[in-house]
Amino acid sequence: MKPFRPEFGVFETMRTYGHDIFKLDEHLERLSRSAEIVYMELPKSLADIRSQIESEVSQYDGTFPVRIRVVATTDDVIVEIYPLKIDNDVFCGVSATCMEVMRDHPEAKAFPYDKSTDAHDEATRLGHYEALLVDDRGYVREGAYSNLFWVKDGTIFTTDRQILRGVTRQVVIDLVPVSFAEVTPEDLYDADEVFITKTTTGVVPITQIDGHVIGGNQVGPVAEKLKLHFLEFEREAE
Repeated sequence: MKPFRPEFGVFETMRTYGHDIFKLDEHLERLSRSAEIVYMELPKSLADIRSQIESEVSQYDGTFPVRIRVVATTDDVIVEIYPLKIDNDVFCGVSATCMEVMRDHPEAKAFPYDKSTDAHDEATRLGHYEALLVDDRGYVREGAYSNLFWVKDGTIFTTDRQILRGVTRQVVIDLVPVSFAEVTPEDLYDADEVFITKTTTGVVPITQIDGHVIGGNQVGPVAEKLKLHFLEFEREAE
């Protein structure tokens, strides 16, 4: 089934661990913030949207994780559910490429979302896992579908301007000390570790960017520790 992509609206992507929807309240709060940013009134209350999501998810027995996509337009809320298929090889390290792309409303998860989708599709076509979006001043902001972290000399950094503040990003910030900074592609090439976060996969280490090897092409200790934290959710759900 092709995902519903309206010309105008806001959306969220969630996942389950067992029967539990990961950080449902936080995702609903961000859905509301996205609507405010693009001056859209949600057609239902957050309580009603929550009930709709929970009703749809209750049809699954929890034996496998599902990906939940919630799309709100000015007159309706659509909940789409798909089996969540994850290639575990990504946790051993992936490649990324930097692209000069900025979304029109970077702090909102809103349609049209073509700039992120096109960047991600182009990165995939070139053999990469993710596109890292670079603004007109040459700073990397985030991934097309993810948030960005890097480690240098023992300090963990992330960006904090002109980004979508991810729910999983916030989990990492709550777990470990994180500093906020600007970063260029060249800074990332020289980093000790680089990793991205997103709801469906948790933490994914990046071991190559634009052909530059990061951290000896190995998963670094920070990403490894954080990756295991999210994998623990899966073990607890079994």
